[in-house]
Amino acid sequence: MTDVKGIGDAMARKLKANGIRTAEELAETPDISLGKAVGTGAYSYRKEAQNLLKQRKDDALERIVAA
Repeated sequence: MTDVKGIGDAMARKLKANGIRTAEELAETPDISLGKAVGTGAYSYRKEAQNLLKQRKDDALERIVAA
């Protein structure tokens, strides 16, 4: 989870305590649940998780095309 930009160890623990253990889970967490779990900054963390997952997908596609 700490590979998501802006999330350090303390925030990762807070997310995990609220049932959000992976970048995928964070990217898909509904607004109401995310706001309750994290509070201020929740939506920017979700956006960063979505960006990270998109980048990973793009990188994987590039490797497949290059092979």
